[in-house]
Amino acid sequence: MGKMVFTIIGAVAELERSLIRERVQAGVDRAKKEGKKLGRPRCLVDELKLFEQFQQGISLGQLSKLHGIARSTVRSIVAKRGGEKAKTAPGESGGRD
Repeated sequence: MGKMVFTIIGAVAELERSLIRERVQAGVDRAKKEGKKLGRPRCLVDELKLFEQFQQGISLGQLSKLHGIARSTVRSIVAKRGGEKAKTAPGESGGRD
């Protein structure tokens, strides 16, 4: 009897989840049709200026705070501009603290 109850509850939960997903997808589709922008807003950064500052010796952490972007974004911009992998300054951790 208990197995049957769990099976029925599981089926109802699965149905509810699929209904929620359909509603969310319909809302996203409607928003796109209305021309609304979805997702995180893009942050405009002067990549050339950032790279020049990096070449002057400013660390990745300082650049990220200065420009208001993540350190990993600074690292990828520097790597893209410089063609070499950006290194963290001594005392700056490259991973999680």
